[in-house]
Amino acid sequence: MDLFRVQLTRELTGLEKLLCLHGNWFTIAHVACLTGDQTILISNTDYVIRQLLKRHDRLRSRLQIQRDHTNLINEIPLLETLEYDDKLFSNPEILKLFYRIIYTDDVNEWKQFTEDECNRNVYNEELTMIFPLFHVLFVLRKVEHEQFHMILFSNHCISDGHSGYSILNDFLTLTTSTLKREELVNQIILPHITDLTPKPFGIFFNLISFFAQKFYSYLFKSHLPKIPIKSTFLSQQKDHRYLLFQPIRIKFLFSSSTNEHYEQLKEVCHRRQLTLHGPLYACLLLTIHQCFLLKKRTKQITINDSLEQFDIELDYDMRLRVPQSPLTKHSVGCFIAVATNHIGQVPLHTTFWSFARQCLTITTKVLENYEVYLNLHIMKNIIDDTKTFSKVTTQHCPNGIMAEMSFSNVGKYSFDTSVYKDRLHLRSVHVVNNGSIYHTSTIAFVSCVEQLDFSLAHEMEHEQDAHVFLERYVKLVEQCPLFDENITLYDILCE
Repeated sequence: MDLFRVQLTRELTGLEKLLCLHGNWFTIAHVACLTGDQTILISNTDYVIRQLLKRHDRLRSRLQIQRDHTNLINEIPLLETLEYDDKLFSNPEILKLFYRIIYTDDVNEWKQFTEDECNRNVYNEELTMIFPLFHVLFVLRKVEHEQFHMILFSNHCISDGHSGYSILNDFLTLTTSTLKREELVNQIILPHITDLTPKPFGIFFNLISFFAQKFYSYLFKSHLPKIPIKSTFLSQQKDHRYLLFQPIRIKFLFSSSTNEHYEQLKEVCHRRQLTLHGPLYACLLLTIHQCFLLKKRTKQITINDSLEQFDIELDYDMRLRVPQSPLTKHSVGCFIAVATNHIGQVPLHTTFWSFARQCLTITTKVLENYEVYLNLHIMKNIIDDTKTFSKVTTQHCPNGIMAEMSFSNVGKYSFDTSVYKDRLHLRSVHVVNNGSIYHTSTIAFVSCVEQLDFSLAHEMEHEQDAHVFLERYVKLVEQCPLFDENITLYDILCE
């Protein structure tokens, strides 16, 4: 018998549907590194979880999958928002579903915990339900007064990079507050992002969408991978519950820069009237060339050559980018859109800072010319058409890989850490996620609290290649403040 009563049931469409389609799951992890009194973090966990469930409709939801028994690839994912039942959500056995505590002596064990948990199949045996849609793992130290970790795991269909920031801030604020009171249940259920985003181009949308879908189908057909990968399946035996693709395991790597490097880069960008996204994106493209694209060349590069075109998918936080939106930085949900950035063959005699500005400009233009909004609705049309989507993916997406590289610049932690700094000090947050069925083979993440934190989710054929790639990327970002006006892309690639 179902213990929970459902307040509202809504069908997931578009990107949110893709994230749980055909047994797919994306678990996004926010790894908070903390110092201070770790006992404070877990002393009021039950109370804090209850308040989070009251505040955020997505957190007290569950995912249900309805399948057509005559054609099993036809399925409807439903997000069920549960009524807040004080008796149920005060039950210690129910609350334990939302958190776990581990003590360790290993300062790096959090990395393996993060990778293993994101790759864990979170469905029930029939692949019809996921509950809960978030939980917290506390990785505490046996020796106090050292760094410890709080890892927030959330299903991507109800969360994104900035949602994790909001949940972490709520958790740390509540747990360090001396005032403990039961909040009222927030009954406002936030819309899905496709419902909030208007279709661009008015009466011409359907025509433009038709040709755009043809173009995307062509891109899938003509795509030739440039980064060597080797998919690792979660099970050595075929799992017959999966009809189209078998779930794969994504590997994770983590690295961090220093506060000094971050402040230097921020100062240089401020002086040049750039955001950090420009050089971060430029460095990513240059690192891809250094590690992969240039190695395939038979001739040495010259200053008269150009960068190869390499398309990267970018995630756009849409909270403040849709008209008359009820969303704020506190909103929890999957409120992102994805667009592919096309940076053409840039001459190697181009200066680095000119290239960084070009990267920033192209990223911004995708918003200004409504490409992000168009992509959001085109993706919805393709994904919601089961026959078309299955045909495209089975023919042109080996092992479910839909893109080669994504860049998720999660950005600066957008909350005041001084609220809880006297008792807990938030030093950094790494953000990373897997993709089990329909996924991108390599994703670079950048986040920031006091320093730049880097994460890499990948399927690279050789683990050493991934280590070298991330190390070179971090090193190049750290070198940026030292680049003068005249340093060219050729100079950097020849180092």
